[in-house]
Amino acid sequence: MFDKVFDFFTSEEFIFGTLDLGLAVFTIGIKVIIAVVILYYVSMFLIAISPLAKILTLNPWFLLPYVLLFFQQVREYLALPLWQLILLATVLSYLIYKFAWIPIQRKNPKLMKKIAEEQDNRVSGVQGARAKQAQGDTYEHSNAFSHINQDSKTKKRDLNALDSIVGMEKAKSELRDAIEMPLIYPDKIKKYDLKPASGLILYGPPGTGKTALARAAASYFGAEFFLVNATSLVGEFVGTTEAAVKDVFKKARSKTPSIIFFDEIDAIGAKRDGRNMNRPSDIILNLLLTELDGFEKREGVFVLAATNRLDVLDDALLRPGRFDVKIEITAPNGKERLDLLEFFARKKPLGMDVDLREIAKRTEGLTGAYLEGLTNSAAKRAVRRSIDTGRDEKIMHEDYLIATNDMAMHP
Repeated sequence: MFDKVFDFFTSEEFIFGTLDLGLAVFTIGIKVIIAVVILYYVSMFLIAISPLAKILTLNPWFLLPYVLLFFQQVREYLALPLWQLILLATVLSYLIYKFAWIPIQRKNPKLMKKIAEEQDNRVSGVQGARAKQAQGDTYEHSNAFSHINQDSKTKKRDLNALDSIVGMEKAKSELRDAIEMPLIYPDKIKKYDLKPASGLILYGPPGTGKTALARAAASYFGAEFFLVNATSLVGEFVGTTEAAVKDVFKKARSKTPSIIFFDEIDAIGAKRDGRNMNRPSDIILNLLLTELDGFEKREGVFVLAATNRLDVLDDALLRPGRFDVKIEITAPNGKERLDLLEFFARKKPLGMDVDLREIAKRTEGLTGAYLEGLTNSAAKRAVRRSIDTGRDEKIMHEDYLIATNDMAMHP
């Protein structure tokens, strides 16, 4: 019996079979190790270029296909076998990590801290935001998405809210008419089988008060106000952005009446050329269009947007069923400029010689934001005089004139 066992373990079949099995296990182990090493260094490569990708408003994972395409072209050009190409990619990734990423870590601690915070934000995502809301905080999708926020408390209707906005009488009237029925009287809409406006765009020069008007509308109708800064959305990673946009629509449905306001929507809604459909802005636009199209049961929810350039918006965004109503917000006329100047100066000590009517005539074409800046500039001159003389000084007409000239020279 012992001889048979000994013969079996010393037989050529057993020895070579064992060697073949060991070699197969060893080969598999080497392949697993190589795969782990490649994955590690490719990850390090993507992390190494993430600061540049962040500056270019790109998700670094978007670059992976281009990296693979580059190595494929190198392989074809040099006629390298696949294993040599993998080895080359691993070595290059290691060199980038060793001689680029590690020096960045050592020399730029502030940059490293910022990147670490961004990575934490991407990991936390929607869950972090929901945890914050459960603790009673004002809604923010995450630290990285402070540009998507909601007023923390449901307000009672403030019927004077729109009147507190100086000027824009025509725009306020159109806004009130467009929003009131779908937001406040959805039952009437259903009873009379009406199709209300799906969305509304405020357009006009910067500084004309589009965002302030949207906020005032939310207060007027006692609605929750969700402000989405479209410009900041483009700078975030698309996966996190997608979750944020979906979540804001979901929350708006659960907190009616509510208004979702996309500020500077041209950042994500510009015309598409069809050549590069993987741009972050195009991806976000497609997501927004999908949400708008699937927003059929929108009782008590209204979508607003603002842009400085209506002409650059994609046609798909403006077609019926999406943003039906367009309201132009123009620079204030003479009477409105006077009203604005009086409003901004209402708590400031004005001298007897100040003639705001003349200043209103001199500031034709200026927006409310410019007029506020002009008033503050005139006030600063009075403050400087007060510091120099050691006594209280009033804002004089000359202060306004100098501020007006400065605004004309440095618009």
